Amino acid sequence: MTNFKLHFVLLIFLLFLHANIWALNLYVSPTGNDNNNGSIQKPFQTIERARNEIRKLDKTKLDSNIQVIMLEGDYKVSKTIVFEMQDGGLGEKLITYTAAKGAKVNVSGGVEITGWKKLTQKPVGLPTHVLDKVWVADLPTELGLFRTLFKGDERLPRAQSPDFWEDPYFSDPKIGTQIPRASSTMVYLPKGTIRNWNNISDIEIYVRSLNWTVNMLPLKEAIIDSSILVTSVEGTYGLGFNKAPGWMRVNPFLHIENAIDYLDEPGEWVVNTKERKIYLYPLGEKPENIIAPALTQLIRVEGVTDVNGPFDKPVKNIVFNGITFKHADKDVWDESDAGIQHDWEMLDQDNSLIRFRGAENCKVENCTFTASGGNAIRLDYHAQNITVQNNEINHMGLGGIMLLGYGPGTKDVNKYNKVINNHIHHCGEILWHSHGIVMFQSGENLVAHNYIHHMPRKAICITGVRVQYYDLKRKITREFGKTMRWHEIDPADLSAEALKKITIKMEGNKRECFLPATHLFKYAHARNNIVEYNEVEHCLEKLSDGAAMNVSGGGTGNILRRNYIHHILGDPNPREEITSCMRTDDAQWETLFEENIIANSRTRAFEHKCENDVINNFVINVRPTGVISALDSWGPFLNSKLRNNIFVITSDDPMYVYRVFNPSHYVRFKGMDIDNNIYYDVNHPGLITDDLKAVREQGLDKNSFYGDPLFKDWVNGDYRFQPNSPALKMGIKPIDISKMGLLKNN
Repeated sequence: MTNFKLHFVLLIFLLFLHANIWALNLYVSPTGNDNNNGSIQKPFQTIERARNEIRKLDKTKLDSNIQVIMLEGDYKVSKTIVFEMQDGGLGEKLITYTAAKGAKVNVSGGVEITGWKKLTQKPVGLPTHVLDKVWVADLPTELGLFRTLFKGDERLPRAQSPDFWEDPYFSDPKIGTQIPRASSTMVYLPKGTIRNWNNISDIEIYVRSLNWTVNMLPLKEAIIDSSILVTSVEGTYGLGFNKAPGWMRVNPFLHIENAIDYLDEPGEWVVNTKERKIYLYPLGEKPENIIAPALTQLIRVEGVTDVNGPFDKPVKNIVFNGITFKHADKDVWDESDAGIQHDWEMLDQDNSLIRFRGAENCKVENCTFTASGGNAIRLDYHAQNITVQNNEINHMGLGGIMLLGYGPGTKDVNKYNKVINNHIHHCGEILWHSHGIVMFQSGENLVAHNYIHHMPRKAICITGVRVQYYDLKRKITREFGKTMRWHEIDPADLSAEALKKITIKMEGNKRECFLPATHLFKYAHARNNIVEYNEVEHCLEKLSDGAAMNVSGGGTGNILRRNYIHHILGDPNPREEITSCMRTDDAQWETLFEENIIANSRTRAFEHKCENDVINNFVINVRPTGVISALDSWGPFLNSKLRNNIFVITSDDPMYVYRVFNPSHYVRFKGMDIDNNIYYDVNHPGLITDDLKAVREQGLDKNSFYGDPLFKDWVNGDYRFQPNSPALKMGIKPIDISKMGLLKNN
């Protein structure tokens, strides 16, 4: 064949290939018209119009890849855009909604508030000294109550009272008798703090009663004579200061939000839906580019979901690429909600910029999620083979990426998803307990090469339902209890006899402990997840009693490997112990932490509970509270392995590696496999501390080495071994830090 003929055949092939990749292109532009034909010369104006045009196509066109190309500009969404069964691609063909090459495409659920006027008369409650600084505007007709506000993409703080906490049980016994101890709907505040607001249902209280969760609760009533506020929905725990043991009540506080009485700082605002007005103390001379969210969700991809039945019908093959999503609102709880652990998130909620609910083989890639009140992305209930990759997620009021399957039962349909190469930071700006990535009852997922930082609590969390919530005698609460699919659980697995076999009392422990509940493992679907090559730093900045990477009450077979966790420092003004960098928490078994690097943090490296393995990790300069906290309050260590780890300790004083509550508890290590580790105390080389001696007395750690592991330059982050490192002789594997974090040249 001549070169000319070869080139001609190749050209025809390439043209055919291109036509096969994109059988149809439709165009959308904010300056277009929905009466147009969707060509590049005459684009549609809205995403819905392009979606509806695809619905008209015959099956021959649908059996090809289709692309909706969004031209540059701002797309305002006044109603959630829903993609249903008919909107997915057939077979393996994709329907892609993408920004045009090089175009800046913004999809916003915000409404600009205009018509601002400076106040001339003082509204009831407004502090007198700010009267000449506050502006007012009428609410646009499309806006109701909203819980976050923006100046462009900058979140503005809602007016709030000072933090306070008074305990009526001590300060005023008479008042205390009016509030049931541990009430989750009533709280007593200092006299003169509250009044009869005309918009009581607009006002909320923000509560941190325990050190691992916060609540934002709408008000129902203010009892003025008693200085008691009553919420319209229950808090996760009792609102009274005296509810919990002292170690749980670390710096508790409560404040009031969205009451005009506390509008006294630049940037603050208050919305009053009874008056249909918004009040703002602007950052500059006057309000400009003020955006309020009209929706809690912009995009929903939804199949046919039979929540109580065994099967769902997923919509398939929808892709979002290169688009910026922003300006949605935080949702509000109600009594029908079912919460995951500690109510960190509710099941089945419209509170994310994009939500998949009954979907398969979809993608979100190269998108930006910013300036919003809720989550960025949710994968709810049936969600399989969904890829979330190469996205930027920042400044969310709640969390980043939520994978939330059905509660414990036989329905296991949230799995096989990929969360890869996403940059997630500065989330949880409204609810501090929100996470970067959560997998609840979601398994066999790959979470890799993400970079997560500056989070108020955790970066990555794998969670399910803890053993004790399977007890039918227990009160059914919103946290965990309402997620249970009781009709799918074998009654024999819930019998008193079955539960008694896994419940034990440990020596010197007043709390219940649990053996591996193997007969319940089939209902715990957060299993076999692989979390690898992620980089995490600066987490646990607001709350504590958690970890940068946390596994709790999930299924078995989860692997967290080759992650780089560093600079977990907590609050800049240390107020409490922030727990750990990596953690297996209550009722968690058969988890593997392997080949991770944990460095330069103000906390423990690991908190170890139950039967889980810690193998071949490097722990460098983690202090001052112990390298591994060995706490078995919720289950024995059994056959856990702690092998081939390197601990470089830099404390001025000799410190313990294995922390327990009481020296007598070291006997519980018996039966574990602790050996072949390297311990290097920089300031006390070769020292064997009392805790290490106690471990050795159990017949453990016989082959461990006490000395310098000979990294090339651990002080400056070079964790490669020198040629004569004792680690190499001991079979400890090198760990390549260069492969961790965001992928290069992606």
